Amino acid sequence: MVIDFHTHVWPDKIARATVNKLKQMGNIPAYSDGTVSGLITSMKAARVDLSIILPVVTRPEQFDTINRFAVKMNEQEGVMSFGGIHPKNIDVEEKLEFIKSLGLKGIKLHPAYQETYIDEEPYQRIIDYALKIGLIVSVHAGLDVGLPDPIYCTPDRICKLYERLGLDKQEENKLIFAHTGGYACWKEVYEQLAGKKVYFDCSTTLGIIEDALFVQIVRRHGTNRIVFGSDSPWKPQKEMIDYLNKIGLTEGETEDIMWRTAKKLLEEI
Repeated sequence: MVIDFHTHVWPDKIARATVNKLKQMGNIPAYSDGTVSGLITSMKAARVDLSIILPVVTRPEQFDTINRFAVKMNEQEGVMSFGGIHPKNIDVEEKLEFIKSLGLKGIKLHPAYQETYIDEEPYQRIIDYALKIGLIVSVHAGLDVGLPDPIYCTPDRICKLYERLGLDKQEENKLIFAHTGGYACWKEVYEQLAGKKVYFDCSTTLGIIEDALFVQIVRRHGTNRIVFGSDSPWKPQKEMIDYLNKIGLTEGETEDIMWRTAKKLLEEI
């Protein structure tokens, strides 16, 4: 079984233009056309059982449109879309309750596109309430290759957020930091963040981070808090699955990352 906890799609009418724009911004290739049908084709080739779609609300006024699109995506077999919210949205608690009422299991936050540092008050308020009502919170962490400066979500800022929300005193939460805790910040992830009571997904990491460092992070953090992610369309799902299978983890560790930990998260822990 494989659960991909980090994928992206856009409405068919804007998918091609959006993918082309983001490819140019990050100087990166794309391995799908950015549509849900393109994702499903990729899933079949890679034998992925479920893909989580993570939409980003880049402007406050997109809140309704993006969350309604998420609901529509959930009509498709084999995919599950989270919702989204912007740190400049007002009535945060009401909006998060609305997301939950739509049947969406989580939200996506992207500090670079939303131009807000992860430890600032707007995100503290959003994350604290989202976790309280049982939503999964997936956060882009580390560098974004299309928006490289500044880095809004670094391991040290995550640690400040962690302390301010009192997550060390909680038995469990459903807060995920993407890209193995922080793209291109992996030494700091290992030193400062690994082992804390948060989750990582390993999207846009495999084949970029040194294999040995990835294994060290995995074993310090624990596979019970790491989920697989490809970041499709920016990485090929099949290639990322094959890479994880060969990186040097045990069969049990690999299965935890591939599906077991994700299943636990989706089933409310």
